[in-house]
Amino acid sequence: NGLYDEVGSWSEVPPEDAFTIVKAGPDTHAWMIEAGYTAQGVTAGGKEIFAPEADKVVSLGFIATFMDNCGAVDEGEKCENYAFDLSFKPGDGPYYDVIAELAKGSDRPPAATRFEIPFDPSEKKYKAPAAMEALLEM
Repeated sequence: NGLYDEVGSWSEVPPEDAFTIVKAGPDTHAWMIEAGYTAQGVTAGGKEIFAPEADKVVSLGFIATFMDNCGAVDEGEKCENYAFDLSFKPGDGPYYDVIAELAKGSDRPPAATRFEIPFDPSEKKYKAPAAMEALLEM
């Protein structure tokens, strides 16, 4: 289906290393596709999570995981370069919570270095905390 159409650039599917298979629930595997975007010296992106549901594949949401504004700041100004690794925390429910932890080599952000991103069964989506979204927005 066309779920990945918006993930790639210029209608190109992302490279193979952008795809990761994960155990996302007690009886469920899912896959994440990493994608990013650069505009005016700022690069940002994240991972969209897809899983089978009944007879189709659905998006469980996009989680921003990196932001680098070093191409947009004037010389002598401090730039920001944040990246988070995602993992799944075993637990109850159809899908495990996602844990976002600051990646090695990343700048230390003014916010937290670890975020828990619960799966919302009513919306059937992962939604990152507002502090994480604000930290990684373009």
